[in-house]
Amino acid sequence: MRAHVSVPKDLSLHGAKLATMTQRQLYVQIKALRGRVERPATVARVALVSEAIRDVTGQWPTEAQVWRSIRHKDLSKGVKSFLYNAMHDAQRIGKYWKHIPECGDREMCVTCGVREDLEHVLLKCERVGQNQIWTHAKELWLQKHPDWPELSLGTVLGCGFMTVKDERGRTLTGASRLLRILMSESTYLIWKLRNECVIRNDGVAPSEREVSQ
Repeated sequence: MRAHVSVPKDLSLHGAKLATMTQRQLYVQIKALRGRVERPATVARVALVSEAIRDVTGQWPTEAQVWRSIRHKDLSKGVKSFLYNAMHDAQRIGKYWKHIPECGDREMCVTCGVREDLEHVLLKCERVGQNQIWTHAKELWLQKHPDWPELSLGTVLGCGFMTVKDERGRTLTGASRLLRILMSESTYLIWKLRNECVIRNDGVAPSEREVSQ
């Protein structure tokens, strides 16, 4: 006679066994359970990059393509980290410092007298560094190529999308890689110089000679 064994419903366990799951698997499952909640600042940044790339290429990138672009293989590890934070508007800049004791003066750009934001730091600040770096990058590019892209916060953060094509519309792999590297590393260098000036040197900017080196 064969015994019939059943498990009470309240003791019947389904799904993954906790002891056998890795930390990564647990993280993925928890994220799935919590659902996807995006910060308004992140949504705004994705839209900014999407519109800028549409203006350059004539096509709207998907949100997934925007996120893949900041992990492009031509971008350095430091650049990827910077772009990830930038897409979430998570840099310690401007209003971030407003309520931090003894750091409130960092909210404002001491050179320009305006509240710092990422666009100001990367493209508008008159402090030594930003303009010089972009000028050098442009001059280097124009030695072999006719057109330098119009810079905006959207194109800078979307530098992973940048491609160069010939008269027949064929992608020039080497030139495209150079453009992505020039734009991304110039952006990251400007950001690092800003941090050096504001956080480490109490607002003292580097000289033009130091930037050129």
